[in-house]
Amino acid sequence: MKKGLPAKFLLIPGAIIFLVLLITFGPRYLPNESEYKKDQVHLQTVMAGKLAETPKPEVRLPVRGYIIPGATGMCMIDAGAGIANFLEPDIDFDKYIFLDKPTLIMAARNKSERYGPGASFIRPFVNLGYTPFRGITSPIHPPQYFFTDFEPQNFIYFKTREEELTFMKKLLSAGMVPVVTLTRDPFEPIEGGLFSSLVGYDQNGVWLNVSPPLPEKYAQGRNFMDLPTRYKPRYLTYDKFFEFWTSDHQFLWVVKTGNRKTNAEIYALNKKNVGEAPANLQKTIEFLKGNGDLGLFTAPYDVPAAMVFYRYFQKRGDVALANQYLEMAEAYIQFFPESRDANNIVSNIVSVFTGAERDRQRYIKTLEAIYPYFAKVATMWP
Repeated sequence: MKKGLPAKFLLIPGAIIFLVLLITFGPRYLPNESEYKKDQVHLQTVMAGKLAETPKPEVRLPVRGYIIPGATGMCMIDAGAGIANFLEPDIDFDKYIFLDKPTLIMAARNKSERYGPGASFIRPFVNLGYTPFRGITSPIHPPQYFFTDFEPQNFIYFKTREEELTFMKKLLSAGMVPVVTLTRDPFEPIEGGLFSSLVGYDQNGVWLNVSPPLPEKYAQGRNFMDLPTRYKPRYLTYDKFFEFWTSDHQFLWVVKTGNRKTNAEIYALNKKNVGEAPANLQKTIEFLKGNGDLGLFTAPYDVPAAMVFYRYFQKRGDVALANQYLEMAEAYIQFFPESRDANNIVSNIVSVFTGAERDRQRYIKTLEAIYPYFAKVATMWP
């Protein structure tokens, strides 16, 4: 009777595979005690006196999200604008966008840049005098260009999601609103990850500004020229929240640490970016045509920013410049991917692309279509 292989011959390959997996993936998931202690000491220092020792039993802050017309993939702006309006009541949606460097086009000019439109939903808070923080259950952090408005020391490592949840409850108890990342919409048939403001909790679950009901979002007669409207938070039980929270359990929050930038400073910064935008947009188009890594590209369209400038320059009486931004928004809309509601009804976004066309080609064609408008407005800003 033949014998099988000795156990040691089976164990050795298994041990080698385990070591390879440990070296490759271990740093992201294994506890790092020294990093944990360092980050937690820093966290206690910056948050000293701002949080209670224990969170309140229940909190529900009056924070509401925005339904943004003519927008797809704008969950970050939805979350950020709602929080900004809660923390700074004079900051409405348009003012929030204006604070967001909406005229910035990036072209990998430094370690903090990728390619494409450079809006960041955290930047308005920085311009309002807040410092941003990021919590995560991994000691490994992404490149700086994914979090351009964060200082590296403000990436905080937590050991468990339960520890993070307790900390977020303390934030809410102190009137601070965290933003969490979810793997997909828990309520609506919408694919893809998203950002959501966590605005309350009780003993059974949390309230999230994650999305409005699709019939409300795609209400008949709505179009990209409408002003953003508000929607109410939605309730999710803890088991469902943990199910949809991303595997690294990322969350973001801001703390007031300084003064606002003046309106003149913000305008000057936007005007500077307007002047640089055409050249940077051309570099971005060349990057995409050269098969550049799509992970280094931000987004192909920004209808909300174009409409904010349309309304802004209309109020100032500069109709010619306002109309350029309106035409820019209309050009963006042509290249939106088709979007359907819960009843499989196409929304009021019209697409000139079929589902088979690659994203890269859509990005290139979108940017080429809106380039003339960027070149024109660069010569018109007062």
